[in-house]
Amino acid sequence: MAVKAASLGLLAVATLLALAPGAQAAGDFVTVGTGGTFSTSSCPNFAFSGYNTWQPIEAAAGLIGANNNVSQQFDQAVENNLQVVRMFGFSVQQGINDQYSPGVYNESLLVAFDNVIADAGKRNLKLIVALANNWDYNGNMSDCKCWYTNQSKTATNCDDFFTDATCVNDYLLNAKNIMNRMNTVTKIAYNEDPTIMSWDLINEGRCDGGSGSTCTAADIQAWTARVAPARIINKPLVLEEFGKAVGGSTGQSASQQLGYYQLAYAITEGSINSGDNLRGIAFWRWDNVDPQAVLTGFDQEATVTTSGDVFQQVIKPFSGRIAARCASAKATPATSSAGRKLMQTGVPASGSSSSPSPSSSSAPVTNATTASPTTTENSRPSASNNGAPSSGPAAARAASPSSAQGPIALVSGDTSPATALAINSQVTGAACQANLTVS
Repeated sequence: MAVKAASLGLLAVATLLALAPGAQAAGDFVTVGTGGTFSTSSCPNFAFSGYNTWQPIEAAAGLIGANNNVSQQFDQAVENNLQVVRMFGFSVQQGINDQYSPGVYNESLLVAFDNVIADAGKRNLKLIVALANNWDYNGNMSDCKCWYTNQSKTATNCDDFFTDATCVNDYLLNAKNIMNRMNTVTKIAYNEDPTIMSWDLINEGRCDGGSGSTCTAADIQAWTARVAPARIINKPLVLEEFGKAVGGSTGQSASQQLGYYQLAYAITEGSINSGDNLRGIAFWRWDNVDPQAVLTGFDQEATVTTSGDVFQQVIKPFSGRIAARCASAKATPATSSAGRKLMQTGVPASGSSSSPSPSSSSAPVTNATTASPTTTENSRPSASNNGAPSSGPAAARAASPSSAQGPIALVSGDTSPATALAINSQVTGAACQANLTVS
C-alpha cells in the first residue's frame, strides 16, 4: 500500500499451512493444497478478485471519513464480487499509534480493528492483514520498521530492523499478541477466525540503504526464515498489490492504464482457468476505499473509479466470473483438520504483553526457496504504558508457538534482483507498482 510515485516491482512471498485438528470457528477457512491452489470447504478450487484498502482501522475508530465508511466500502465490495481485502493491521494516522511501546497497545484502535474484522466476516469477505510497514508515512508511526529500531539500544538505522535482535523479538512479540487477540465483537481469536485469510509479514519490506546501512537481500531472506519458518514450494501465487498511475507527470494515458489492467487480469484469469499457480489479484487504488479523501500525486493518479472503464470493463466482469466459479462449484465436506496453522513466532508464553487478549510485467515468477525452521529464544520484557490509554482488557492468550493455530503469510520484498525470496518483477511504465505474493 505504498504512497509514492516511483516505479517498483516487488515479489512478496506467503505460505499457508494446515491447521491442527480441534480449532473451532464459524465460517470457511481458505486452505492451501499441494497442487498450488487455494481451497475452501464450499469451493475446492478457490480463486479470488480483491482490492487494497487504506486506513480502515482509523475509519472504524471515527478518526477519518464518515462513521459508516468501512461498512459502505465492504458492501460495495460484495456488490461487485470482490472477495478479498488487503489491509494494514495498524494505524498510519499521524500521532495515533497502535503501540505506545513494544507490547503495550492503544486499546481503542484494537477495538476498531475488531470491528473491521467483524464487518468483513458478516459479508463473507476475506482479509489479508499486514503486520508491519517498511514506510513511515507520518514520522515514527508504530509498526513501521523505523519505530522498531528506535525502540532498540543496539539498532543504528532503520534497516537494522531485519537483523537487530531486539527489533526481531519486538516484532515477533507484536505478531504473537495480535494473532492471539480475542476479538471483543466476534469473541473469536484472530488466529482462529476464517475471515483472516493470511498475514503479510511486512508491507513492501526492503533495504532502504542510507548512512550506516549494511542491509542486503540475504538479510531479508534470513529475517523471513527466522520470523516465519516455512517450506515455500508449489504454493499459490497472488498478484497482491498493483496499479498504474496516469495523467499528471506520469506521461501515461487512460488507455494505457486500461491496457495494463486488461493484461494483468487476463494473465490471472488464464492461470486460474488452466489450473496454474496464479490464483488471485488485488488492485490499488479503488475510489470506494475513502470517497471523501482529498488525494494528490500518485494516489490520485492511480485511483480507479467504480464508474470508469478499468473497473466496468475489466475488474467487475472478471470478479463476477471468478465468483461464479465458486457459486457453481460442488461443495466438499469439511474435515476436522481444515484450516491453517499459525507461524512459529518463537516468542515464549512469558513474553505476552498486557494488551491483546489472546505495471505490465512478465509472467509471474514462481521461484522459491526453502527456509530452515528457526526460532528466537528471547522475548521483550513487559513495558509500562506510563499512564497512556488502556492497553487491553486482558493479558495475551499464551498459546505456545507449536500449538498456535490460524493463518500464516510469509512476506518479503527487496528491490534487489538478487533477492531469493523477493525476486524483482520487471515493471514497465511510469508510476507502476506491483506486489506478487506466493501463498
